[in-house]
Amino acid sequence: MSDSKGNIVLFLGAGFSHRAGLPTMAGFGDDSYKELSGLKYGKRNQNKEAKPMLCKAGEMFQEFQNYCRNAKRYVNIDVDNMEDIFCIAESMKECGVEEIELEKRNATIDEIIEKIQLWLWKIFQRLPAVNELFRAEPYIDFFKIIRNNKFGERLKVITTNYDLVFEHFSEKSGIPCKYPNFKEQEYFSIFQENIGCFLDSGDKSPLLCKLHGSINYFLKRGERDKIWICDRIIDKRGLPDGTSLSKKQQGVPEILRLDSIKEINPKQTPDFLPGIIPPTHAKLHGYDWLKTIWKNAFKAIQNSKAIVFIGYSFPESDGFMRSLFQGAFSHRENGEEPDIYIFDPSLEKNGYLKARYRNVFKTDLKWKPYKFKDSLEELEKVFKEISDM
Repeated sequence: MSDSKGNIVLFLGAGFSHRAGLPTMAGFGDDSYKELSGLKYGKRNQNKEAKPMLCKAGEMFQEFQNYCRNAKRYVNIDVDNMEDIFCIAESMKECGVEEIELEKRNATIDEIIEKIQLWLWKIFQRLPAVNELFRAEPYIDFFKIIRNNKFGERLKVITTNYDLVFEHFSEKSGIPCKYPNFKEQEYFSIFQENIGCFLDSGDKSPLLCKLHGSINYFLKRGERDKIWICDRIIDKRGLPDGTSLSKKQQGVPEILRLDSIKEINPKQTPDFLPGIIPPTHAKLHGYDWLKTIWKNAFKAIQNSKAIVFIGYSFPESDGFMRSLFQGAFSHRENGEEPDIYIFDPSLEKNGYLKARYRNVFKTDLKWKPYKFKDSLEELEKVFKEISDM
């Protein structure tokens, strides 16, 4: 155990990033439709080199949605829920389906999964929170609370999110996080200049485990074991092509630029695919780097003194997550129960969310029915209580 007091585990779901302008998995369909329309017809994207590649990915995702919609006559299915769509595609692959007929084309199941990953990258690659008109105070205040409590290496952050909300604001708040030490990895910059990194590797830095991959993780085609990570920040002087940045945009991760995916993949057929993994039972198969992330998360939960959930709903599509907690709790070295806090606005309206948590945990759960932006005062009390443990 890294600290005799035990780990503080912060488990972040889509609700944490929703305030930053990013969709939840359950509401992905509507956001996807708007994003594809904006990409096709928006004036800002007219000269973007990545536009054709991303439009094709968005179109194929919508065609696969419609393909799955045919099953609604026989089974309950939510075609707007990205987790459900991703799981259906993955199950087809595991069961030997090779090709299906979509509305405008025939496509292999491997191609469909690849395009879903690319479209997910497009949606979560944007980060409205760095826009000068965005009110970022809730996140800034959140990280002030973390910094003031000086959790240091005791803090282990586990998230199912693909975005860079945590990395961006932790670095801006002076407490940059670190990723697990992967056995084989490469760090690379989209640009050639040696410009600042938004990650840290210090012993006292909070650890961030991204259980389903990240928009700055990439896999080289044909190589599943090795992860490539983009960890750079745009130079304050502007982009290498001479494009200037507004003061509010300086220091944002390079990967947030739409054309970054094209600069990584100059050819029409990508050599690098987003390291985004579907939430299925088979997700760890063949991905040693992903196993490293889950091993770190397992150990963090095993040695936890307190666990704070923010905006996570234990979706039925990810039964593996329940097994993670059951296994880690079975392997605890002492009989002490960690304190478990759950922050989610759905707690007041939807009994199913409490039921899902009670199906996993038998311990006394501390319910906090707050939206993220309204929860900071209560979070500060909880963190102060935890830091004294």
